[in-house]
Amino acid sequence: VEQSAGFSFEARAFWGDVLLLLAGITWALYTVLGRLAADRYPPVTVTTYATLFGILFVAPAIPVELGGIAWQALPPAVWWGTLYLGVVSTALAFYLWNKGFTLMDASTGSLFFFAQPVVGAMLGWLLLGESLTGRFLLGTAVVIAGGVLATRQSAELATRRPGDQATGNPRVPGCQITRLPIA
Repeated sequence: VEQSAGFSFEARAFWGDVLLLLAGITWALYTVLGRLAADRYPPVTVTTYATLFGILFVAPAIPVELGGIAWQALPPAVWWGTLYLGVVSTALAFYLWNKGFTLMDASTGSLFFFAQPVVGAMLGWLLLGESLTGRFLLGTAVVIAGGVLATRQSAELATRRPGDQATGNPRVPGCQITRLPIA
């Protein structure tokens, strides 16, 4: 097991860091576009099209990942696990994510993204007997504090009187939109 000390310019670590950065950017893009799509289409439609688009990029890697193993040689446990990952961990999770965007703004909904490692570690502790470290507890505190601060600020914006703002977002009462002059 190799542990990284952070960002590195070594070729192996550098490209891993670049991929992580791209993953964050594409997730942010998916979140914003998903929120915009939720205004026009039902969540199941958004999820279906997002999944089909994702398959275009994942499908070419399937033969490489199988490494020459015949599909018929895979035991039933692999098929059941794959079905579970596809239906529950992916389709249902993304459907609920997209459904959430019909109920709240992307900025509020995206806060739940940061709860994923916390929930995953807690499930590992409860179901698999994994240990929780001080770093986990510190990270959990940071996630909770960030969520509290972000939602508190949103609540303060929502409680402002409409006359307090010259311009605003009609979807978020009290939200001020600042227009920058363009030279």
